[in-house]
Amino acid sequence: MRSLLLCALVGILASVASAGLQEVYLVPHSHCDAGWLITADAYFWTEVQYILNSVVESLTADTTLRFVWAETIWLDMWWNQVASPTQKLQFQKLVANKQLEFVGGGWVMNDEPIAIYNDVIDQVTTGHEWLRNNIGPEARVRHGWQIDMFSGFSSVTPSLWALMGYDATVIRFEGSGPVQANWTDDRGYEFIWQGSKNLKKEESEIFTHTLQHNYGDLLGIGFDFDSTANPANNPPITNTNIGNRSQLLASTLTNMSSYYRGPLMAVWGSDFRFKNASYNFGNMTLLINYINANPSLFGLHIQYATLADYFDTLHAMDLKWPFYDQTVDFEIGWPHAIRAYNLTTQYQTGALTSRPYFKGLIRHSNAHLRPAEILYSLAQASVNASVWQAANGPQLYGNLVLARQARGLVQHHDSLAGTMASEQNNPNNTAAWCLEDYINHLNAAIVASDSVVTATLGMLAADAAVPTLSADPATVQQLSPQQDIAVLVHNPLGWNRHEVVNVQLPTGVVNVRVVDADGAAVPAELHPFVDGSMHLWFEVDVVPLGFATYFVEQTASTAADRAPLIALKPVALSPAAANFTLENAQLEVTFDGATGRMASVASRDGTTTMRTAQQFGMYQNGTGGAYILYEPTPATPIDTLPQVSVSKGQLVQQAFNFYADNLWQVVRLFNISQQQGHIQYSVQVLHHAQMLQDPNELVTVYSTDLDTQGSWFIDESGLEMNKRVFDPTLPGNVIGANYHAMVSSCYLRSADSADSRQFTVLSSQSLGVISQQDGQIELMLHRRTNSSDSQGPYPLNDTR
Repeated sequence: MRSLLLCALVGILASVASAGLQEVYLVPHSHCDAGWLITADAYFWTEVQYILNSVVESLTADTTLRFVWAETIWLDMWWNQVASPTQKLQFQKLVANKQLEFVGGGWVMNDEPIAIYNDVIDQVTTGHEWLRNNIGPEARVRHGWQIDMFSGFSSVTPSLWALMGYDATVIRFEGSGPVQANWTDDRGYEFIWQGSKNLKKEESEIFTHTLQHNYGDLLGIGFDFDSTANPANNPPITNTNIGNRSQLLASTLTNMSSYYRGPLMAVWGSDFRFKNASYNFGNMTLLINYINANPSLFGLHIQYATLADYFDTLHAMDLKWPFYDQTVDFEIGWPHAIRAYNLTTQYQTGALTSRPYFKGLIRHSNAHLRPAEILYSLAQASVNASVWQAANGPQLYGNLVLARQARGLVQHHDSLAGTMASEQNNPNNTAAWCLEDYINHLNAAIVASDSVVTATLGMLAADAAVPTLSADPATVQQLSPQQDIAVLVHNPLGWNRHEVVNVQLPTGVVNVRVVDADGAAVPAELHPFVDGSMHLWFEVDVVPLGFATYFVEQTASTAADRAPLIALKPVALSPAAANFTLENAQLEVTFDGATGRMASVASRDGTTTMRTAQQFGMYQNGTGGAYILYEPTPATPIDTLPQVSVSKGQLVQQAFNFYADNLWQVVRLFNISQQQGHIQYSVQVLHHAQMLQDPNELVTVYSTDLDTQGSWFIDESGLEMNKRVFDPTLPGNVIGANYHAMVSSCYLRSADSADSRQFTVLSSQSLGVISQQDGQIELMLHRRTNSSDSQGPYPLNDTR
C-alpha cells in the first residue's frame, strides 16, 4: 500500500459526512483523444482549444470549481499557438490553487497491452518534462488516469506508475460478467494492484480506483450540458425540473456508491466535453446546491473535486482494501469484453494486430531514436566546443524533442491499437486521414533522429570537419558502381556485439571487399535476393555504446579477398523429394522436401531436436473489425506450395518461400567467427504479408512436440513474462477471448520438468498470439475486414 501511504494527510471527511450523508466527489474531465475519427491537429482546432479556453475562464471566475486534465500534447499546442499571456498566468494560478490537476500527465494517454514499456516511459517523461518546464513544480503528477484501455490492461502499468512515484491510479472496467459480479458483491472496485511478481511489493503496488462502467456514464443518463448534446435528453436545469433532475442524479450516485467502500468518486465528462464550461458548470451547480440543501431527501453531499481531493480523503479514512497480484489473471487475462453482436460477449483483441505495418513502423522509429539520444549525449560530453558549435550541436536537442513528441503521439490508445480512421475510409476528408497523419509524424521522428545520428557520429568520428553521412540505407543504392562506401555501425546497447549486417548494393556491383578501419579484411559475402537485388553481408564487431567504421571497396573480380557471390538455387518440391537444411555451427534447420515449410530445428551436437512445423493459415469467416476479433472457427491452413530457393554461404544461409507477391518469407541462419549465443542459436524468420484479400486474417502457426498442456508464456509490455492457458469456457467468442498481445516475445515450454526444451519467438513488433492446441503457437500477422464491429465507424480496410 506504498502509494497511498505517500499521500498527505489532509483533512477528514466534511462535517456533513459525519451526519450519515454519502459524500460524493464529482471530478469534471474531458476525454480528448489525440487522434481517432480525425487527426490530432483537427481535434485541436475544432474542439480542444475551445475546451481549454472555456475551462480556464470558468475556473478563474469560480474558485469552487475543479477540473482534471490528462494529455500534455494539447497543452503544448494551446500554450504555443492560442493562449494569451493572461490565459497562461490564469492557468498557472489554477494549478497552484489546486483547482486544476494533471492526471497521467503523459504526452498522451498511452495504450497498455500493445505498448512496450520503454515507449511508455518515454511518452510520460515527455509530458512531465513539458509540465515542469512550463508550469513549474506545482504541476507534479500524483495520479494515473487510464480510463479508455479498450483492449485490456498490462500488469506492467502498476509497476511503472509506482516506480514513477504516483500515489494512485484510475482505470475503467467493462469486463466479463463473473468478475463484475464478484467485484460488485465485495465492493471490490478499489484495490491494491501489484503488477510485478519480480519486484518488491513496495516497488510495484499502487492503489487503483476502477470506474464501474464508463468514463461518461453521467452524461449518458442525461447530464450532458454540452452544446452538442440532445437537449431533449439533457435538458437545462430550471425551477420546473430541478426536483426531478436532482432525484435522477442522486439516485444514480447512490447506486454507484454501492460499488465502493468509502466515499464515492464520480467522474463527470466524456469525449471532448466542456467547450462551453460555464454552461456545463452552471447547470450542474444548480443540481449540486439543490441536493446539498436537502440532505434528508437525498442523503448526499456533493462537491467538485480533483483526484487529489478524493484520494487524500480516502487515505485519511484508513479503510481495508482487496489485494490483487499476479495470481489474478487481471490485465490482458480479462481482454476488454463488450456486449455486441446480438448481446453476446465479444473481445476487442483484434486491436492487438490491426494495422501491423503501422505497429512495425512505431517500433522501427524507436530503433532510430535510441541511438540518437545516446550519440547526442556522448558527443556533447566528449567533442571540443568548436566542433560542437560548428555542427550546430546545441540545436540538435530540438530534433530529439521533435522525435520524442512525434513518437509520444503514436502511443495514444486509438493510434497504437490501429483503430483510427484513414484515407481509405475517408478519401474526400483530409481531416480524417488519421493513419496517414500518424505515419507522417513517425517519418518526421525518424528523419529528426537520423539527423542527430549523422551529425554526432560525424563529430565523434572526426572531431574536426564533419563528414557527410547518411542514415538512409537507400543512399548506398544510389551511388555509382565505382564509388567506395564507408559504413559506420553504431552499437546503442551496453555490451559488445559481434554480428552480421547487410547493405544492399547499387545495381551491377558484385566485385567488392570489406575492410575495417585498420585496412584488415573482414569476412563478407554477396547474396542475391528473390527480387533480383544484391545484398552484401559482413561481420561487424562494435564495443558497447560505440561505433566502428568499415569500408566497402571496389576490387577486381579475381582478387583473393573479393566477397564471394553465393548462388540462389531453386528447390524442386515433390512428395518424393528429400528434406533440405540450413546449418551453422550450432543449429540445423530442416525443411520438408514435399512442402518447403520448416519442419524441425536441431542442435548440431545431436543432443536436442524439436519439431517446429510451420504453416500459414487464414481466417475467412470473421465478422470483427479493427477492435473486435470474432472467429467462429479456427484458421484454414494455406496448402499452396511456395516457390523455394536457397543460398548457402559461410556467413549466411537462407531459404526463401515465395507464395505470391503479397506473401513470402525468408528463414536465415548466421555463422560468425566469434561465439555470441543469441546469434548462433537464433533462427531469423522474416515475413512479408500485405494486401490481403477482403476479408481475411493471416496467421502463421508453429507446431512443436512440447507437452505444454494448453499453456504458453507471453511478455507483458516487453518487460516480464506471464503464463497463459487456453480457456474454452470464456463467454462469447472463444478464439477472440483467448488472443493476447505479444509485444516482443512469447514461448512454449513443456509441462514435463524433465524436458528442458523451449520454443521462443522474438518479435520486432506487437502482434496478437494464441495457443489453441497443445504445443502450438499461432501468431496473427495481418488483418483486413469489411465490417465495422460497431466500435469504430469504419471497416479495417488495411491494404498495406
